Parts: sequence; C-alpha cells; structure tokens
Amino acid sequence: MRIISGKYKGRSISVPREVRFRPTTGKAKEALFSTLESLVAIEGLRVADFYAGSGAFGFEALSRGALFTLFVENNGNLADSIKKNARQLQLVSDEYLVIKSSFERGSEIIKQKPISVTFDVIFCDPPYEMHPGDELIKRILSAGLVHSGSIIIIESSTDLVMGAKFSISKVEARLIKKKSYGQTILRYYECLLSPD
Repeated sequence: MRIISGKYKGRSISVPREVRFRPTTGKAKEALFSTLESLVAIEGLRVADFYAGSGAFGFEALSRGALFTLFVENNGNLADSIKKNARQLQLVSDEYLVIKSSFERGSEIIKQKPISVTFDVIFCDPPYEMHPGDELIKRILSAGLVHSGSIIIIESSTDLVMGAKFSISKVEARLIKKKSYGQTILRYYECLLSPD
C-alpha cells in the first residue's frame, strides 16, 4: 500500500500481516481525493480518520498538505502500525494523534484532549458488516466534531442505504455527492451550523 500524491508520494504504508481488514482500494482512494479536492483545498486542514485501519486516508491527507490528522482505530495492532508508519514518515507530534479506541469512545476522548474538537474533513470507513449507517452521521453531529463547511465522507458497501439530510440540534449535514466504485460507495456530506 503506497501514498499516491504529495510530499510522501510513493512511500509505503505497512500493516501487520496477521490482521485482516478491508483497505480502501487504490482506485477508490484516488477518486476520493480527486472529489475531495474539488470541494475543499486540503492544505492546512484538520482531518479525522475514524475506523482508520492502516491509516491510509490520514497519511494521504498529510502528504497532500493537511495540517493535522487524528487517527482513531480500535484494533491495537493496527493502531500501533499507524504509529510506526508515522515515525517512518518522520511526522512530528503536532501533525497527528493516534487514539486506540472505538469511534464511540474516541469521539468522547477527543473532547478531553488538548486539540481542537472540530475537523474540516472526517472520513469514516467502518467494517461493512457492522456499519452503523445513519447512526454514524448522527453521532458525529451530536459529538460536536464539525463546523460550518466541514465535509464528512462515509465509505460503505453499495447495499447500505443512508439518508440524504440529518439535523441534530443546530447542526445539519446534507448529502452533496455520492460515487460508486464496484461494491463500494463513497458519500460526501457538507455540514452547516445554524446561527443562534
């Protein structure tokens, strides 16, 4: 698995052989970043990579100029692998944070860390067979992780049906794009905070 573009282009991301997981395909990852860059400039953004797996999304974002990436991964071996890859890329501590946790607990832990609790881009790629669907968007909105203009990207199997608009308190997320690649679909939601 390699980083596609940016300052770390061509650098490999290693993962433990004994861990079974489903990485985003190279084709889908390229298309994802092409679509994302048509929506926002990645340079200087704060990014969250939930259900991070190998961390490929977060590392790609950093390579393309993101200011900071939060990786949240529940599997201890994969979380350790993300830290190892970050060291090999010689990332400094203010460029990333790895939290070994489920998404649910991770979103609560973030509030206790000395980092901004809102992100410009949030990517979520849960295991297809345990995908929380609409609940995932609702949790992100209710956890206070977004601001007006934040983009949430949800990866799932094409079988999963998700809503096009969500509203929690004064935070709204609406579907602005969706694209399919084989059995994978990527949905892009834009967030809006209502004025007080």
